[in-house]
Parts: sequence; C-alpha cells; structure tokens
Amino acid sequence: MTDETIGTTPPSAAAEQAPADPPPTAPAGRLSSLRADIAESPAFLPGLAAMAVLVWFAADEGGFRATTWLPGTLVVVALLAMTALIAGRPRPSRAAAVAVALLAGYAAWSFLSIAWAQQKGVAWDGANRTLLYATIFALFALWPLRARAAGILLGGYSLAVVAIGVVELLRIGADPTPGGFFFEARLAEPVGYVNGDVALWFAAFWPCLILATRREVHPLLRGAFLGGAGVLWGLALMGQSRGWLFAVPVMVVVAIALVPGRARTLASMGVLGIAAYAMNAAALAVYDDYEPGRSLAGAADHAVETILAIACLLAVAGAIVGYLERGVRVSAAAERRTGAIAVGLLVALAIGGVGFYAVDHGSPAAKAADYWDDFKEGGSTPEAGDARLTTTAATDRYYFWEVGWEMFAERPFTGFGADNFQREFFVRGKGSQQPRYPHSLEIRVLAQTGGVGALLLLGALIAAGVAFAPLTRGRPDLARAVGGSAVLLFLYWVAHGSLDWLWEFPALGGGAWAALGIALAVVPRPEGQAGERSLSPPAVVAVAVVALAAGLSLAAPWLSVRDVHKAGETWQSDPAAAFDQLDRAAKLNPLSPLPDLTAGTIATRVEDFGRAERYFRDALDRERDEPYALLELGALASMRGDRQAAIRLLERANAQNPRYDLPRQALRRVRRGERLDVGVLNRSIVESDRSRIGG
Repeated sequence: MTDETIGTTPPSAAAEQAPADPPPTAPAGRLSSLRADIAESPAFLPGLAAMAVLVWFAADEGGFRATTWLPGTLVVVALLAMTALIAGRPRPSRAAAVAVALLAGYAAWSFLSIAWAQQKGVAWDGANRTLLYATIFALFALWPLRARAAGILLGGYSLAVVAIGVVELLRIGADPTPGGFFFEARLAEPVGYVNGDVALWFAAFWPCLILATRREVHPLLRGAFLGGAGVLWGLALMGQSRGWLFAVPVMVVVAIALVPGRARTLASMGVLGIAAYAMNAAALAVYDDYEPGRSLAGAADHAVETILAIACLLAVAGAIVGYLERGVRVSAAAERRTGAIAVGLLVALAIGGVGFYAVDHGSPAAKAADYWDDFKEGGSTPEAGDARLTTTAATDRYYFWEVGWEMFAERPFTGFGADNFQREFFVRGKGSQQPRYPHSLEIRVLAQTGGVGALLLLGALIAAGVAFAPLTRGRPDLARAVGGSAVLLFLYWVAHGSLDWLWEFPALGGGAWAALGIALAVVPRPEGQAGERSLSPPAVVAVAVVALAAGLSLAAPWLSVRDVHKAGETWQSDPAAAFDQLDRAAKLNPLSPLPDLTAGTIATRVEDFGRAERYFRDALDRERDEPYALLELGALASMRGDRQAAIRLLERANAQNPRYDLPRQALRRVRRGERLDVGVLNRSIVESDRSRIGG
C-alpha cells in the first residue's frame, strides 16, 4: 500500500485526524514508513497470527468441528495474553473499553448459564465459542492499529478468503463429478452448510469492494481486490441463499451511508453490478436448470469458467484505473459533490425501478406481504430445477423463531442456557426439520441467554458504535476506509445472521468480531493514550489466571472430543482401547454425555449389552432425559424381556421428541408384545439421520 492522500484537507480536519501518515517520497521511504506503522501497532503481529487462525477455520468447514475451533481458540487466548504481557497496559477509549468489558461479561454469563441449562455439555461449547469472540475482539480493539497495518490485516484476510474461493472453483472445474461440492445443486464447500458458505464469501466481499476504490492502495492490490470481489459475488450466486438476498440491499445502503468517498463506492458497485449481470445466468443455472439424474459437471464448469474470466477482467480493469488515477488529484469538495450527485442518481434509479416493477408486477407492498405470508406458513423450500431466489419464501424458520420466542417468554431473565435450543424444539416445534439452532442471532440471544444476555450484548454493540463514531468525521483517508469496511463486514454478519445460524460457525463469528475490533483500533487516540511498557505485578497475575482458566475450559472438551473421534476410528480393530479412550474422554468432559453415548453404541455393536446399558445410564446421569440414551435403554430392556421397563423408557424417549417416528414406532411394537432388536434399531437410526442431512 502507498500513502498518497486524497485532495486537500482543512487544518481543522487534519487536527481531528490525530497523527496522519506522512507521504513518503520513494519506495525505500514507503517501506520505512510501513515498518514504523507496524512498530506503532502493538497487536499487529498477534493479530496477523489470529487472522491466520480464522483463515484456517474458513478453509476447514468454517471451523465448525470442535477439533478445529477449540485448539484455534486456545491459540487466540494465548495471543491475547502474550500481547497484554509484552505490549503493556492498553489504554483504549472509554467506549471501546466498555464494549470489550460487556462482551466479556456476555461470555461470562454464557458460562454461568451452564448451571441452569438442560444440556450442560452443549452449553459449555456455546460459552467457549462466545469466549473466542470476546477474546479476538479484545485482541484487536484494545491496542491501536495504524491505518496501513489494519489494512494489511483486513485486506489480507479478505484476499485469503478469495484464494480459498478460487481453489474451490478450480477443484470443481477439475473434478469430472463435482456433485460432492454441492448440496441440492447449491455450492456448499468449504463450509459444508450452503448459507454459511455464502456468508463466508460475502463477509469478505465488503472490504474487497471498499479497498478496491482507495487511492492509498497500490494499483495492483486494487485490481486484486476488485477481481476478488467478482469471485466472491459469483460464489455467492452459486449458493443461492435467500437470507443473503435480503441482506445485500440493506448493506448497500449502509455502505453508501457509512464509508467515505461515496462516488468511489458507487462506481465500484456499478462495475460489479455489470459483472454480476454477466455471470448471473451461468452461476444460477447450476441450480435453476438442474434435472434429477443429470450430472452437474457441464453447468458447473460453465459457471466456473464464467466467474474466473470476469474476475480476471475486473482485476485488470481495477489495476489500470489505479495506475491512471495516480496522476490525478481531486479536491475533497469535488469528491463530495460527485458523491452527492451519484447518490441522487441512485435514488432516482431506485424509485424508477420500483415504479416499473409496480407497472409490470403489481404493488411491491402486496408482493412483500405475500412473501411474508409464505414465510410464516412454512413448508417445503424450492427444489433444484426451480428459480430458488424468486419462487417462494417457504421455510420452517418461522417455526424456529416461534419456539425461540416462547422460550424467552418462559425464562425472560436467564434463558435456557447457551446453545440449548434443539431439545426444546423437539418438544414444542412443528415442521419437518430438527434444527440445532434457532436460525436467528436475536432469537438465539433471547432464548438461550435471556434478557441479561441480550442487554450485555446490546450494550457491547452500542459502546462499540460510540467508540467508532469519531472515525466517521474528518477527511476521507485510509483509516476511515479500513474502519468503514471492517464495520461493513461485521454488519453484514449481523444482517445475514438475523435470518440464519451464523453465530455457530467460528470462521464467520470470529471474522466479524475481529473486524469490529479492527474498526475500533484504527480510531485515532490522543497522544497521551499510549500504553505503558509493562503491567503491574497484580495485573500480570490476573492475566495469567484468566488465561489459565480459559485454557482449561478449552483444552478439556477439545481433548475429550479428540478421544471420542479416535475411539470411533479404532473400535473395530481394538474395542478395549476404544473403551479406555472413551472413559478418559468422559473424565475430561464431565458435562457431556457424548463419550458415554459413543461407548454405549460401540458396546451394542460388539454385543456387550451389559456394558452398553451401564454406559447409557451414565449418559442419563450427565444429561437427564437424553433421548438417544432412553431409546437405546428401552430397546435393551425389550431384548431382555422387561416389557414394562421398556415401555417406560420408550415413553420418555417419545416425550423428548414426539415428531420423530422411530421412538413412536418402537413404543407401538413393544406395546404389541414384540421384542426389539437393538442392532436393527440402530441401523434404522443411521438411515433416518442420513435422510435428514441438511435439515
């Protein structure tokens, strides 16, 4: 990145900016200046390592697996502790400190919710995930970042996501049978969940969009950002997420209002709009034109070629414009006038578009009402071969939200515990799906952490907004562009996450909170707010104690689930070793029934039914009314001829999930006097679970 300035700056605005980056006169001067900026950014190197962790998450199923995000969070905790010990006492603005404290308070409240959660092991996972977000936010928000250092972190992360997307496209193009990359003809990799996949691409889209317009960015990088934005748009189209479709118009308005240089932002949006139109047919055809039994290879190859070709053209165009613009100077007043004219034209086009739509299709308000009615009614989503984005809003999400709201109304103060939703939906919900999460950030917070959690999180967001506010004033320099694009990334995650379960993917939530922290870090601070070179001895002890407690909270469930996975891989060759691993896993995580459930299942496979019964009863001791344990115990009681015990256990299992057919069928058979075979039952469970993948 170079350090050219845009136009001229009034003295008052320059003073408001705090120390500005002096323009170097030669490449050596630019490099020296960049080194100085990094030296004045205490969290730059730890932040670079944290961003590498997030890129790892993004490439590995969004970090969803516990064996990925738990050790990754351990690294982030270590980075924060190391930064505190080496960089010294941070002195953020009061609002930024409040934001960090309140988000840490929300994490602490999530841990406290384990006490009243029905699924305590699940609540521990949810609290640890919140710990990741609080830690990575603090790592970036507490210490200052110079604009170029922050730009390297945010821009580098976004280009890394672009690189992941390009690799996925190349893999699709090279695979003669690329169906494994898709779920129901919608691109699902690398995250594995289609809507989460789209959110990954479009979170990184906003920094690419903004940084591609900045004169301070080197022309070659401007081309990379513009081409990268094209790649990310094409990937998002291939995912066909309706939540994304609703979030994008909101974010366009926010981007125009929030980021300085509106004319530049609108120009970039216009170029990308033309590119999107050019790639639209090929990208959407993979799903819209799908026919059952037909290979996706032809349509997918065409989409890949189209997206990459258009992205390359965008990259070349962006670099050329960047080089041409280096010799042009535009005053700040002229840029403001151009921006105002561009916004006016956009508003006029929007009004005209609404008018044309009303003439051709009727009232937009009536159409929106019909769409909302479809959404509330629920039912089956469109199938491959239909136009997914325009046909219907049918989905079961409204049912999820109804249950979540009922949960909040029942426990408005505490909620039901972090990530405790699925069990309640089993009992209260309707529809064909069995979601683990409520598919809404707001409903998640209210249902699971109650009014206290909602106030803590909302307070953190308000405080962060107050801390960021000073950066919205002054000249449109690189700091404002980087901070604004970081806020856009965060707000997109919130907007899309209001309609989907994005909080539960550490790559997405971690990237969003890291970006918000970066936005606060680039806000200019008075000269007197530099951090001290060392912490006091009590502060050192406090950092060590907190880091140790956080490390234990993360390490224990990580090692436990790792042992569970190892046992699952080796039990056929060495059942005794597998049982030993699962016993150790149960000791490492005394809140989760997973080790005992796994051990009980293995015991049924090796026909050690006495051992199986002991393990399933241990699972019930950890989590009362665990439905799988009840179902298995009922089948085992039936096998040994204890019909009354089998009926009692199966009735309890059926009560925990009354819409699930297998417990109901098993109960009917036992009441008729039949004996169950636990092996046959388990094969039926496996087939049933396979049929619900994606639900």
